[in-house]
Amino acid sequence: LNKMEKEMRDIDSAADKASNAMDDLGDSAQGIGGKLSGAFDGLKGSLLGGGIAGAVSGFVQSAISGIQNLVNETMEYNKIMGTLEVSSQLAGYSAEQTAQSYNQLYAIIGDQQASATALSNLQALGLSQQDLTVMIDGTIGAWAKYGDSIPIDSLSEAVNETVKTGTVTGTFADVLNWAAQAAGNAGTAEDEFNAKLQSTQDPAERARMVMDELARQGLPGLAEAFRETNPEIVAMNEANAHLQEALGTIGELLTPIVAGVT
Repeated sequence: LNKMEKEMRDIDSAADKASNAMDDLGDSAQGIGGKLSGAFDGLKGSLLGGGIAGAVSGFVQSAISGIQNLVNETMEYNKIMGTLEVSSQLAGYSAEQTAQSYNQLYAIIGDQQASATALSNLQALGLSQQDLTVMIDGTIGAWAKYGDSIPIDSLSEAVNETVKTGTVTGTFADVLNWAAQAAGNAGTAEDEFNAKLQSTQDPAERARMVMDELARQGLPGLAEAFRETNPEIVAMNEANAHLQEALGTIGELLTPIVAGVT
């Protein structure tokens, strides 16, 4: 009896320590979205109630469920970022440069896939990081000026195709023609720009022409104006980007565990 009483005291002591540890881990979990807080609370309650075997079983089931949910929720994000990582490396950009440009876009768009698609198309132009930043702001400025008629990802794709083919395509044609009409011209801007593009076979020179046109219309400046007049939108999107990155890292680390359990 004395031996059993000592063992029970040891179990109580271990339960208290586990409870404190679960509190600490629960606080940490809340910092990244609270994905596992339910599992920690369940374990703490079971330990304090004395149901050690039930606590272990309940914790395992709850933890596995929580981990699976987290992995499933972050899988799409990790897939998108993995694809972007491959395309950016092929285009010659570092991970740091890609992260900077992605956040520049996501702070405005607030959409993972649209931001990654836009960046992939613009990185494919082979611009320097400094010029790429200006080009991104040009596409953001076009959206700020014309609204959802010129989605940023759609314009980025149109710019990419325009540079590759030497012919104005997609929403970039709208940017040219609407600017010309606003200036009182007869809408020949697209034809005039095609003539410029076809004067060279160098994609880098064509990309420079596009960037100069966006700058001529003052679109990069409109991007900065949007940030200044909508700081709450930018701040919220930036916070979401950091949260997704943190959860994505955890999901990536936990994926092999889920695969093994499955």
